[in-house]
Amino acid sequence: EDGGGGGESKFPFNDLLVWTDAEVSTFAAQITLHNFSTYSKITPKEIMHYVKAKSASEKKILCPNITKVVQQFNDFSNWGTTMICKQCLSQERVSVMSTLISLLQELFSLNNLHSSLSLLSTFSSAAVARLKTSFEQIEPPWGT
Repeated sequence: EDGGGGGESKFPFNDLLVWTDAEVSTFAAQITLHNFSTYSKITPKEIMHYVKAKSASEKKILCPNITKVVQQFNDFSNWGTTMICKQCLSQERVSVMSTLISLLQELFSLNNLHSSLSLLSTFSSAAVARLKTSFEQIEPPWGT
């Protein structure tokens, strides 16, 4: 809950079964609510401290909610990368990638730019970007 770095991911939906069994729209709504609960705790004073802070450790102390938002972004992106890369079979990898693209689309339709961009960064990560064969198998308009 503290959003600290290292170790196990703090992302609350880390089990593959949880998200693949859920409707993408329901999952996107839950992610959006989770993000909102963190964003709503950020105060104008905390934003000013974040701008003026000179070091990461100072930001972590003075701006815990902003730090948590940043950590959630990174955790969600890493979670997406893990979900794709842990699939041994190409067909399963393509299925996960397609589902994540649908999730990204749904998050964007909910105006959840935080998680949309986080998930988009999943596809830009070195581990995923090099999976050219998998990208080619994704149904248009997403495939190459």
